[in-house]
Amino acid sequence: MAITKGSKQPKSSSLDAEKQLRYLSSQIIAAQEIERKRISRELHDELGQALSLIKFKLRFIRKHLHKNQGPLKQECEDTLEFIDQVIENVRRLSRDLSPTVLDDLGLTAAIRWLIHNIKIKEKNIHVTSDIMNIDNFFLQDSYINIYRIMQEALTNIGEHAKAKNVSVIIKNQKDTILFSIGDDGKGFNVNKALKKITIERGLGLASMAERVQMLGGYFNILSKKGEGTRIQFTIPFNKKVNDEPL
Repeated sequence: MAITKGSKQPKSSSLDAEKQLRYLSSQIIAAQEIERKRISRELHDELGQALSLIKFKLRFIRKHLHKNQGPLKQECEDTLEFIDQVIENVRRLSRDLSPTVLDDLGLTAAIRWLIHNIKIKEKNIHVTSDIMNIDNFFLQDSYINIYRIMQEALTNIGEHAKAKNVSVIIKNQKDTILFSIGDDGKGFNVNKALKKITIERGLGLASMAERVQMLGGYFNILSKKGEGTRIQFTIPFNKKVNDEPL
């Protein structure tokens, strides 16, 4: 199943409508990213600080318990460990919502970080990767869309594919960069998944295709039940950016 640019030139009115829909879609995606950043800040700042305060109060209570109150001391210890786990989950959610690694380390490092995370989270999946450095091929405004596409693809594999092997390839292909994510999992019916937009998986696939098209690229999904899935997309790179010294 491929989602690509059409080869025939549409009529003027159809082209205008398509441009308007594309613009509205890009505005919605941009608004989503702004909202994600807001929620990320609130999780990190407000909830993070509140949990830290609870830890402080528990430590205070534990310190002032008597020696014969061993069970209560142990309860405090267990609760403190649980809060540490919650704090780590909050940090992870905050990073997923607004990946600061993009700003701190760049697009290539952020993608490698995603791959590293799936290796840690999904112990039963063997992941191989062949990734070239692509930071100088794209404007920084494009980073978040490329990152989200890769994030969605790898998240779907971890949550749905039941795969044993995953491969991630990023390479130069003429005037474009080719991204390929394949797995040997259970596969799925692509047409059915794209039509069922009320299901989270369908929304994810549609969003990935939309982001690729926003960047002027081509998006392709190959999948069959029992035979795994391969997601491929190509994005034209900005030659002016690529000509800059490394």
